[in-house]
Amino acid sequence: MKGKPVKMITEMEMPDVPLWAIWAVQQYAKEAGEQKAFKKYGKLVTDIVKFIEDGNHPNLFLEENGLVRIEGREKAMTWMNSTANGRPVVPRTGFVVEMNALWYNALKFCAKLANFNKDEKAAEHLESMAAKTKESFVATFLNDYA
Repeated sequence: MKGKPVKMITEMEMPDVPLWAIWAVQQYAKEAGEQKAFKKYGKLVTDIVKFIEDGNHPNLFLEENGLVRIEGREKAMTWMNSTANGRPVVPRTGFVVEMNALWYNALKFCAKLANFNKDEKAAEHLESMAAKTKESFVATFLNDYA
């Protein structure tokens, strides 16, 4: 059966790739305008956030505190993905700061998208998730010396 080729985001199994994809859409929105970006990529952004929220990502896990967690002991899961002898040189696991910054960013951008589309229920849900993530982010990553 012939049809349109399926476009896929490569390395989607890596936890930061879908979050960086959302960031890239934001950069596009700054240049092309939000209306054009939302029309062209709004569903993608919404689908990515829902995919993660629903626990479908194989290497990015949303926890009760609103933060996302990765498991990087056996396989490198961040941009520091160098390996030696098949093992991560810098094994990063648990709550990784940049993953959670990107997650918070994704929630806020998706909430903006929902507001743009006048979907108050979705916007409230996403803003609630973002608030929880922000609270946990501050408690987890900031200290009195930062």
